[in-house]
Amino acid sequence: MSDFVITKRIKNYQNIYDTFNRVYGEKVDLKSFESKNLSLFYSENIYNGFKSFESETFIIIVLGGPVLRFRDNSFISNSTRDCNEGTKSIYERWIINNEMNWEFDIDGPYSIIFFDKKLESIKIVNDLLSTIPIYQKSDKSFTISSHINIIQSINSDFIDEVSLADYLLNNVITFPFTIFKNIKQIYPSS
Repeated sequence: MSDFVITKRIKNYQNIYDTFNRVYGEKVDLKSFESKNLSLFYSENIYNGFKSFESETFIIIVLGGPVLRFRDNSFISNSTRDCNEGTKSIYERWIINNEMNWEFDIDGPYSIIFFDKKLESIKIVNDLLSTIPIYQKSDKSFTISSHINIIQSINSDFIDEVSLADYLLNNVITFPFTIFKNIKQIYPSS
């Protein structure tokens, strides 16, 4: 699996590296990008064909292993092909050709992050069920991540007592809330 975090530009990278290593339980090879106001850190996807892709303007990160309905998927089983062929195909279909129909063109569990390096903007597309949840810190800080412990480690939030009670009574925390105050899941199919 791969994970990412986007946050306001930070000076102490070591905390991010330590957090990823703690989450994975081993040393993680992180990639990073710094813009004027934002920091992006991510680990690579383990699925063949879905490693990150970087153009002059964008960094595209695919989490999960989607099935691309608009093209042949033989690259998934062929390890000699380009390791980000699927990610490039998504980029070309959506950004270059403006032909992506998210409802029909991609299936399966995925979240796709489009980070525009020049505009410092982020587009996140996830599947209909939000199989791979994305979390957002919802206060004055700006942090989005695919792993709740990464956000919590960066921002040190307290336990949300209402969500804790919800879990103890119902054995589940009501969407979009999480166990931490001010950290919520983004909506599915968004």
